[in-house]
Amino acid sequence: LSQISSTETQVALRSAISRAVNLTIDRVQIVSFTERNVTLNETNYQTQVGLVVSIDVINGGEIASGDGTALITMPAANAVTFTAANPKITRSTDIASSSAIAIPTSSLLTTVVKFVTGTTQDYSSDSRTKYTIISGTSLAFISGRSIVADPTSSGNGAITVMVSFPSTFPLLNATVTVQLVTFDRFLLLAYPFPTYASAQPVQSLYQVQCTGKFQRASLDLTGYLSDNTPYSLTGAATFVSSNSSIVAIQTPNILVATQTGQVAISASYSGQSSVVAIRINATSIYVTSLTLSNALVSSTLTGIIGTESTILANAVFSDNTQLTSVAAAPWLSMSDLFTFSSSVPSVVNISSEGVMKLRANYHTSLSITASSQSCGGLLPVVSDVEPIYANLLQNFEGDVDLGSTT
Repeated sequence: LSQISSTETQVALRSAISRAVNLTIDRVQIVSFTERNVTLNETNYQTQVGLVVSIDVINGGEIASGDGTALITMPAANAVTFTAANPKITRSTDIASSSAIAIPTSSLLTTVVKFVTGTTQDYSSDSRTKYTIISGTSLAFISGRSIVADPTSSGNGAITVMVSFPSTFPLLNATVTVQLVTFDRFLLLAYPFPTYASAQPVQSLYQVQCTGKFQRASLDLTGYLSDNTPYSLTGAATFVSSNSSIVAIQTPNILVATQTGQVAISASYSGQSSVVAIRINATSIYVTSLTLSNALVSSTLTGIIGTESTILANAVFSDNTQLTSVAAAPWLSMSDLFTFSSSVPSVVNISSEGVMKLRANYHTSLSITASSQSCGGLLPVVSDVEPIYANLLQNFEGDVDLGSTT
């Protein structure tokens, strides 16, 4: 038998030899392979396996036996790819491993060797593959092909693991680094509710205009790891008010103020807690700017007589907080904050709650005006105007489209 090449390991080669084969070479049919002896010679990146086998053949109807030698030369390995499934791990006893943060406690290592032939072989679980922690040895240990955070250790930092192949590819190695992180701190903040994109944290809640009703706030709990990565824990935390007669907590995380005073709001999660102080002020805030908009297609109120649509009002208050939708603030009403009027109420009228109602066609645009409540003349009034069009559906009784009157 001539010399052949393979990228398979010695174990795989032996397994292949043990299988029965049925090949024809030069009209000689080989009906069985029997392994007689195996020798192993390893030098640098190249492995040579000498096999002495007994071959039974059928030649012209006669059975004969003979010995042959097959020399198998493994191709050289020239690179290794070494990766960790999880770039961060933590101890099983740390808050970072809890369900809301879910940092794993171990990281699976994968080792793939590349050969000069361009082929690759996964050596991750091969008994001849060696994993060694060369940095951060006090933080973790190797278990099988995984790096595991040591639950008895302390501190955090980088863990560097080296893979090597002392008996097969002694000059080949690679490293990968995994970070061991731990829980560091909580940050509990309160934001205006309903919240909006540019909202900033607040520590005081005020009365709104002359309604006698207070602003509300939503709580936000963030947990930070030792590498400063933030994780939202709001949905997993428990919130408690130090005085629920001043500020109650409406499920899940809304602060509802009922009278003036100061309270401490605490948030707890997995045995740790954080506190924020909230003051409820008797001072009133008022609307300083007002912007109207509508959800109408092409600003046209279309439909049958009686079709309705609610105007949208965005208010900015004197404390720089915003209310982008009164509908999202059910403890307030449009009439608490605004007054509305239509330039042609016989065509489109508008209720005190900002609901427009279609009455007739109109040949041009009309105006809807919203103004802030003056609270009996005590507050400055700001206004905004929104142009809209009125159009009854075609073929509906009362629908007459004559165009402009001029």
